[in-house]
Amino acid sequence: WSNRGTLDKAGFSVAGSWAPDDHVSLGAEAQAFAVDTPLRALLYGITANAAGVSAGYAWNESSAVSASLRGLDFSDGNQRRSVVLAGAQRLLTEPHLQLTLRPGFYASTNSLAGAPYFNPSRDRSFSLALAADHVIWRRYERSLSQNLNATVANYWQQGYGSGAIGGLRYTQVWRHDPLTEWRYGLELN
Repeated sequence: WSNRGTLDKAGFSVAGSWAPDDHVSLGAEAQAFAVDTPLRALLYGITANAAGVSAGYAWNESSAVSASLRGLDFSDGNQRRSVVLAGAQRLLTEPHLQLTLRPGFYASTNSLAGAPYFNPSRDRSFSLALAADHVIWRRYERSLSQNLNATVANYWQQGYGSGAIGGLRYTQVWRHDPLTEWRYGLELN
C-alpha cells in the first residue's frame, strides 16, 4: 500500500497462519510502515514497523483460548511490545441464538519516554465481554442476523492509576449470497 497523507511512503504486510489440526492454530505477521502507527507519530514524521506471532487452542466449537505477542519498532527509537490473551466460552447454544463470554487481557510497554504520540511506559487492561448472536431470518443462502456485544474492563497506565472502561456494539448482517453481505451498526465506547 501507499500512504499519501502526512508522509508519502509505501508499506507492505505479510501474514501466514497454520492449523495442524482442529484444535491448534499458529500465526505470524510482519508489516513495513505498520497500519497501526499512531496518527500523531505520522504528524511528526515518525513511522513504525511491526512483527508478531500468535497461537490458539480450541477444545471444541464452544471453548477456546489464544495468545499473541507483537512488537512495533518506531523510527524515533521507541520499541513497543504488547501481549494479548483472550478466551471464549459459549454459554448458550440454541438454533437461532448463541451467547458467548469473552475474557481478555492486554499489556504493553514502550522503551522511549516523552514521545509526541501516546506511548505509556507500561499499561494493561482486563476485559470481560458478553456477545449475543441472533439469527432473525434465514432462507437458504440468505439471512439477516444481529449481534449485541457488551464489554466492561479496567485499564491501568503507569503513573496515572486505573479506571473503568467499556463498550456497547450492535450490528446487523444481511447476507444476500455466499459472496455478498452488508454489515451496519452502532458502537459506543
